[in-house]
Amino acid sequence: IPNREVACQWILWIFEVIGMEYAKTNEIYESLFKKDIATFCNKFPSLYMEVVSCFDIADLKRGKLYETWYHIFVLGALAMYHGVEYRVESNREAGVGRPDVRIIPIIQNKTVSITYEFKRSDAVDFHIMKQDTTDALNQIFDKGYRMSLPDHVKEIVEVGIAFCDKVAFVSARCLKRNKEGITTNEDWTVVSEWETGKVK
Repeated sequence: IPNREVACQWILWIFEVIGMEYAKTNEIYESLFKKDIATFCNKFPSLYMEVVSCFDIADLKRGKLYETWYHIFVLGALAMYHGVEYRVESNREAGVGRPDVRIIPIIQNKTVSITYEFKRSDAVDFHIMKQDTTDALNQIFDKGYRMSLPDHVKEIVEVGIAFCDKVAFVSARCLKRNKEGITTNEDWTVVSEWETGKVK
């Protein structure tokens, strides 16, 4: 994206294409930068259900494109953050794998990085979808997606999202760096965890 003006137009076009309301979507995604994982876990599924049509899902299934749609749904909204303060990466190498989406701050006074991993569930079932988000978070750990972050990143929000038709389930956790310099998984401490449906 060559400049901020073009970027803004492109972002608004993405929102129009996938039917998102900019203000509402921005509020939900912004909650993760504030480490308010409870808000994201509880509000994202409603946003997704509100936006996605059953006809969209049926067409995507016929074309075997539903996994791509889930990725684009989230990535399209996150495009607003790519630019001066953050770098949004999709399927870029990190650790020993390729996280679906990572948001990495590129200026010193922004200290929170966010990693998303998506899973497609086989059924709209609470236990299945919850397990799929657990698998997503485990993948973030097992493949070392926490590695190679800039030194000024002090906190990470890790998000696992399971999708099935019009239903989404989210599990998330916040981590705090406890070592300066190059880090491994063990150099980050989980300070909070949340999931869809959990009550404060």
